[in-house]
Amino acid sequence: MKPTDEHLALARAIADTLGETGAPGQAPRARVEQQIAGMAALMGEAWVRRVLAETRHFLGNPTSLFRARKDGQGERSLGGVFFDVARFNGSTAVLAKAISRRTFFATFCWREPTPKTPKAKEPPRPKDARSHRPRHRKGRQKRSRPVQPTIVKRRRMG
Repeated sequence: MKPTDEHLALARAIADTLGETGAPGQAPRARVEQQIAGMAALMGEAWVRRVLAETRHFLGNPTSLFRARKDGQGERSLGGVFFDVARFNGSTAVLAKAISRRTFFATFCWREPTPKTPKAKEPPRPKDARSHRPRHRKGRQKRSRPVQPTIVKRRRMG
């Protein structure tokens, strides 16, 4: 589903609540709003608001697993916890077959496109004097007479 203006307005309000400014170390503000609007369009506004409430709950709990960053360098910000909780809840929707995996990854797991670099061609290998295949000096020879098919008689069993 494509986000509507209502979804974008909700996304702006939630991004403000999360403190997403697009500062260094954070995702760009437009990307955050677009991702939240996509979640609201796919799962519904009530679902996004419930995820925001769960985020506040997990931030209040110092032993929450959602607070730890995957790289182990400290704790997540409010926005980081929000997106982690949203991915967790979205993955349970995938397991329940409510949404497809492709839709889940397109909506919940944002990745910056990486420029494709052409692979460097390997230089041709030098021809070795000894090859794994024998080479004949004369090349392929033609047979002087055609090969007669052999008839194999089989015994009957039994």
